[in-house]
Amino acid sequence: MKLCRLLRCGTIELQGIHVESVHKTFRGRALRLMGISMPVMREKSVKALDGISLTVSPGEAVGVIGPNGAGKTTLMGCLLGFIYPDAGKVEIEGHNPNSTVVRRLIGYVPERLNFQEYFTMLEFLRFHYQLAGLPAGKQNVRIEELLSLVRLDKSKWTLPVGKCSRGMLQRLAIAQAMIAEPKYLFLDEPTSGIDPGGVLELTTVLTDVRNQGITLVLNSHQLDQVQKICERMVFVQHGRAVNTDLLEQMNSIGRAVILRFQRTIESDMLLKLEQIAVDLELTLQNTWNENAEFLVECDDDNVRLLKAIVRKDLPLVEAVPKHNKLERMFLGSTDATKPAGVS
Repeated sequence: MKLCRLLRCGTIELQGIHVESVHKTFRGRALRLMGISMPVMREKSVKALDGISLTVSPGEAVGVIGPNGAGKTTLMGCLLGFIYPDAGKVEIEGHNPNSTVVRRLIGYVPERLNFQEYFTMLEFLRFHYQLAGLPAGKQNVRIEELLSLVRLDKSKWTLPVGKCSRGMLQRLAIAQAMIAEPKYLFLDEPTSGIDPGGVLELTTVLTDVRNQGITLVLNSHQLDQVQKICERMVFVQHGRAVNTDLLEQMNSIGRAVILRFQRTIESDMLLKLEQIAVDLELTLQNTWNENAEFLVECDDDNVRLLKAIVRKDLPLVEAVPKHNKLERMFLGSTDATKPAGVS
């Protein structure tokens, strides 16, 4: 009780992001035909958030993931102060996200970018540097630091924004979001529309940003990206956080490969599989019917395993990777196959 009073009085400063029992429903509305309200044709209300709670500590990199329509983008809107919850509480360092105090602490990279195309990249960042009211004497140094951090080639800095590729624009957006040295950086589907090479570059950039100690909140459905950048994930489904876990714990069982043979595994074949496991220093996790599951650490282990199977003349039909816990959560989600409602 005493601690609560101290918090309310502001004696102790809250750190990080706190979301507590947040609800948000987008209400339906009556359609109008020739100026006449038609309540019978009322659009359906959609419950986007249903009591979601989560905490993000300072310096954490957290991925908010889940199927389409789960409530991820609505949650992001609440964190940024763009959307007001119907009930519950959202605070960043003890303040409402829409407050001036929080605005000075955060940077934001939206999914859909809409920049002034006539600016060069340098002019664009100078414009936003001045909008932020930052010291004029440090402008050039800060902008060069940011363009280097996001790995934009110096020869491209004078390129008009309208001629930049999607990947270049996304990195420019990260530089713009970080111009005032925010403590919190929010990213909404940062690799949307980017080719595989650009995704790899952007993943490296975000890893560099994370290593600066900035708190990252990444809204994405790209599992590989979340696993490479974030240390923890929040899985959102039906407007609730149904699982929050350290990603290293999610994958602590290691990778696994399932081998399927032409016939049921009996004693003679089992002995050969056990010997292969000993020789390659792998774990034969399980066997059932015509299947065997091996734990592997990398692709090289897969290659060595398959070569050993062939050398033993075992009747292998196929080898497929076993989904880790994170992948199984996605595949097991009923929302994954439904049309998006409110995201």
